[in-house]
Amino acid sequence: LVVVAAAAAAVAVGGEGGDGDSKVATDKILMQVAGFLRHELPIRLAHRIQDLERVPFMKEMQSVQQVKELYITSLLELNSIDKNISNLQDEENFALMLEGIYERHSS
Repeated sequence: LVVVAAAAAAVAVGGEGGDGDSKVATDKILMQVAGFLRHELPIRLAHRIQDLERVPFMKEMQSVQQVKELYITSLLELNSIDKNISNLQDEENFALMLEGIYERHSS
């Protein structure tokens, strides 16, 4: 899973423009940002996991192993949800998941 996620290509997300309705535009932007994060975060976590596995001597340290396990847990959690964030309910659920991941990583 880590190797597959790390091998994925990063994407750029372009902005939507000009429909005049700021609420609709804001909703579109929220879904675009969530979609970008849903794609990009597993890749970045997989890269950090690989980096931690490559560190000679330190990779056996308990603190490094704990960080690696934290990243693996978050990677698995992110991969447990649908890759397509296509509506505001999906975006809200994803945002709640990210809050949980953030809290876990900051403690």
